[in-house]
Amino acid sequence: MIKFLFLLFMPTIFVFFGLWLIQNVLVTFVCFYGWMFMILYANNKINFKVALTKKSLYVGTLSGVLCAAVIIGSSLFFSGKIFHAEDMQAVLQIWGFSEWKVIILAVILIFINPYLEEMYW
Repeated sequence: MIKFLFLLFMPTIFVFFGLWLIQNVLVTFVCFYGWMFMILYANNKINFKVALTKKSLYVGTLSGVLCAAVIIGSSLFFSGKIFHAEDMQAVLQIWGFSEWKVIILAVILIFINPYLEEMYW
């Protein structure tokens, strides 16, 4: 139980540490993904083999499209009400994120994050 709680809260602690205390997105990413990779490596759970079946491709594609629709729909619905693009851009600039760094952030969040999180949990 203690191990599970430790694994549950450490990623959150690293995000808090990086974003709130250090206020640096790069430090946050290094801590967060470094932690996940370290735990997976220590437990010999890094597996780059992927077993693709028709069912897994169908379910993965369908759930991906559904999630993308929900994210895009909710961002369009709440834009200007909860999410303010100018405020988000200002925060990204304070954190030193502009142009190519935003693209790298998106690539990490789209391709690396899901894979590590699935293996972690």
